[in-house]
Amino acid sequence: MASNKVLFQLYRTIQQQQHRTAAVASTRNLFRNSVHHRQFATSVGALTTDEKNKALDSLSKNGPIAWESVDGRDAIKKTYEFTDFAQAWTFMSKSAQLAEEMDHHPEWFNVYNRVEVTLTTHDCSGVSEKDIRMAEKMDEYAHEVLPMRR
Repeated sequence: MASNKVLFQLYRTIQQQQHRTAAVASTRNLFRNSVHHRQFATSVGALTTDEKNKALDSLSKNGPIAWESVDGRDAIKKTYEFTDFAQAWTFMSKSAQLAEEMDHHPEWFNVYNRVEVTLTTHDCSGVSEKDIRMAEKMDEYAHEVLPMRR
């Protein structure tokens, strides 16, 4: 039979886990109601072909390597090349923070200094304003990490 000390420790562990779970939920709710979160929260609708083409034209001004449409699906893609893995990782870390803030996550693939990014919004089965905003910020982050090569 379990001693009172063991039962108390078990009770205390369960209580701590419940407290952590409640704290995480509370933090998420605070964030979802924050001004910062509302900045990225918009109704999600797929861009029309014209809207997407205009957005891609605008994005192409952000450097020599432009975002482009993905063949066979409503998505956009770009490959970034950095000097080394550390720069690629820094870029991905900054982009990951943005993805969490926006609750919008890229498809990406990384090998050494290359990061291949594909953006699409699954909620609307196409490219949305969220993807364009994320692409703009990713270009900004790439420029911060490697100002000479965009």
